[in-house]
Amino acid sequence: MIISGQRQVHRLERMINSMMDLTLFDSGQLVLVKKPCCLKKIVQDVVTNLNNGSLQFVETDGNFEGHWDQIRIEQVVSNILHNALKYGQGKP
Repeated sequence: MIISGQRQVHRLERMINSMMDLTLFDSGQLVLVKKPCCLKKIVQDVVTNLNNGSLQFVETDGNFEGHWDQIRIEQVVSNILHNALKYGQGKP
């Protein structure tokens, strides 16, 4: 029961944060905080945090260093993976 409650709290928190971000974006007040980091590492961390046994991170060659807003990239990747898990019907 606690896990289910915690999951719901996190889901609601994501929804509220998304609505706040949309409001900031619409008003032109959304500020990106770019700093040097590795895109591949950000994606790998999101996959690790979301992993329930149905996700697999496949290592790729290449340097994906750049100036990224890590929080925004994490949000995008997390949303994509949540949708893939929800609507992907268990297919890779």
